[in-house]
Amino acid sequence: FPVTIFKAGRVKVANGIIGIIPSTRCSYDKCSMCDYGGTPEIEKLAHEGLVDLQISSADQLMAEEEQYDNNRFKKMRNFNTAGSFYDDKELTPEARKHILRKSRESLEKAVEKGGLALFATETRLEYINEQQMKETRELLGEKVVVELGWGYESASPLVREAIINKGLPGNAKEKVDLMRKYNLGTSPHVFVGAPMLTDLS
Repeated sequence: FPVTIFKAGRVKVANGIIGIIPSTRCSYDKCSMCDYGGTPEIEKLAHEGLVDLQISSADQLMAEEEQYDNNRFKKMRNFNTAGSFYDDKELTPEARKHILRKSRESLEKAVEKGGLALFATETRLEYINEQQMKETRELLGEKVVVELGWGYESASPLVREAIINKGLPGNAKEKVDLMRKYNLGTSPHVFVGAPMLTDLS
């Protein structure tokens, strides 16, 4: 991804796009391998302005996505922000609900034709709560497969916390269990082949 990932953008992939919703900086903003700092223009927006920007950007991305839909039996939608899809400071609740609701309308078309539909995003675990997980499943419906990515980075606490400075919450397992409670897939992200990591770490 480009450094300006927190501005509107897209990356074309098979059966859809990876959409980047304009957002404020990652609230954590301490990981040593990451530069998702934010942009002054977005940081200065009032709440209403941010809602309008995020919804209009999402609508534009979804409209463009339809142009890439060359497989009616398989459809993926992957929308991300600067850091966490479920951080209300980065992605407004109004925009998040709009994205989930509109995604269901599009994704279920593939399911109705006997295909597979996937909605994917990323978040830090501390922003996961029961209300959001329940809302995600209700807005996307039961037919859409959901994949929630989160940064685990390394099995070594030394590497994860001292070197990468990930800040994994102590109740990480409870957060993952909460995703599973609502049949939401969990996708831990790990580093492979980084200079400071061995195969075991």
